[in-house]
Amino acid sequence: MTVPSTVASSETTITSTTFDAINKSRVRRQKANTRERNRMHGLNRALDKLRQRVPITTQHQKLSKIETLRLARFYGCSHFMS
Repeated sequence: MTVPSTVASSETTITSTTFDAINKSRVRRQKANTRERNRMHGLNRALDKLRQRVPITTQHQKLSKIETLRLARFYGCSHFMS
């Protein structure tokens, strides 16, 4: 299937160069989304490992990210002070 070099509408004319620019922008956005998704997966894995190391009083509910960081900070400070 061939793409016409020009698509006319009532308001604008879109050339194949414009299609290429839109496609490049879409590909760039998809790559950025993939990088961000991988970054967040890595961060969540690190927080899961940290949750396993921090002593907690309840095993019934998973600690939130901020609770995990606060407990880790408190645990680290008290551990080094003693």
